[in-house]
Amino acid sequence: MATFGRSSRWTRLENLAAAKKPLQGSQKPAAAGQKLGTVVQKPANQLPQRPPLRQPNRIAAPKAVAGKEISLLSQSLKKASINEEEEEPVVNAQAFSASLLPPGVPDIDAADLNEPQMCAQYAQDIFDYMASLETKWPMTPKFLRLQSSVTPEMRAILVNWMMMVHQRFQLLQETLFLAVSITDRYLQVQNVSRSKLQLLGVSAIFVASKFEEMMPPLLSDMVYVTDGAYQAKEVLRMEQLILRTLDWSLGRPLPVHFLRRNSKAARADVVEHNVAKLALELCLLDYPMSWVRPSELAAAALYLSLNLFRKDDQKRWDDMMTHYGRYTEEALKPTVQRMAGLLLDAPKSTHKAPYEKYKHSRLERVSTVTVSHAAQLREMAGRP
Repeated sequence: MATFGRSSRWTRLENLAAAKKPLQGSQKPAAAGQKLGTVVQKPANQLPQRPPLRQPNRIAAPKAVAGKEISLLSQSLKKASINEEEEEPVVNAQAFSASLLPPGVPDIDAADLNEPQMCAQYAQDIFDYMASLETKWPMTPKFLRLQSSVTPEMRAILVNWMMMVHQRFQLLQETLFLAVSITDRYLQVQNVSRSKLQLLGVSAIFVASKFEEMMPPLLSDMVYVTDGAYQAKEVLRMEQLILRTLDWSLGRPLPVHFLRRNSKAARADVVEHNVAKLALELCLLDYPMSWVRPSELAAAALYLSLNLFRKDDQKRWDDMMTHYGRYTEEALKPTVQRMAGLLLDAPKSTHKAPYEKYKHSRLERVSTVTVSHAAQLREMAGRP
C-alpha cells in the first residue's frame, strides 16, 4: 500500500537522481562488476521518506458532552419512573359540583367518572352554563308580530315540511331542533316575505346540518327538496344572511340536551324517553311553545311521560328531579297542560310529521299513547 511501502515510480526517480549526481569525496567508487549508475543502497533510516497523506478533517465526537446528556437523561427517566410508581390511580374521584348538591340528592354522574367522553366531573357545571345561555338568547313572546305576511299557521306548515326533510335525510335529532331554533330566531329580528319562507327553512336545515352532522347533505340536495323553487346561489345567500343576522351564534341550548339529562336522573326507560321526545317535537309545531325555555320544555315533557306510565306510589318528581330538572312540579303544570293537549290533538292534526314518525317500531310506536292513555291526557290537559 502507498502509505506503508515505496512505489516503483518513486524508486525509479531515486535511481535517476543518483545517476546524474557526481560522486563526492565521501562516496566510494563502484566495485568491480557493479554497473555505473547503480545506486548504492542506503540504510532504511537514511532513505527519503514520502510525506504522509493528508487525512480529511474530522469533527471529534463530543464524548464529554454526550456523556453528560446521557447521564441527565437517565436521571430524568429514573425520576419519572419513581413518580409514576408513587402516583396512585384516581378511584374515588368526585364531580366538581357534587359538594353543591342539596342534602339527599345523589350525584347521578358518579358512575361515569371513568368515562372520558361523559365529562362527569363537569356535567352539572356544563348544564348550568347551558341554562345561562337561555337567557342570553331568549325568544320574545309573539315574535311573529314583526312579520308582515308570515302567520303562526304558515310557520307550522314550514316546520312540518322541515321535519319531513329531516326524516328523508335521516339527520340527527339535534339538527331538527337547531334548524327550527335558527328559523325562529331569524323571524324574530328579520321580516321575511311569504315567497322566501321556504328558502329560510331549507337554509336553516343546511346550516344546522353543518353544525351537527358528520356528513351533512349537499347543497344540491337542498335545492332538490325545494322542487327547484330556489337555486343554489339563493340558498348560499340566505345561509350568509342567517349567520350574519345571528352573529354566528348557533349554540343556543336545545330541549333534547336537557331531556337526556332529566331522563338520566329519572332513570327513564325507552318508552318514557320516547314519549317525551314526541311531546317535544309536537311543541316545535306549536307557536306559543316556541318562546318557552328549552329547559322548561324538557322538564315538562318528561314529567308528562312519567305521569302516564308510573304508578302513584312511584316517585315521579321528587327533590332529585326538581334539582336536575330545574323546575318544581307546580311550576311545570301550565306547560304540561298545553303539552298534553298537543298529544291529544296529534292524530287529527293537519301537521302529522311527528305523529307519523313515532308510529315506527324503532321508536316503540309511542304515538299510540294518544289513544291508550287518552283519559290521563285529558285529565292533565284539563279537558272533560
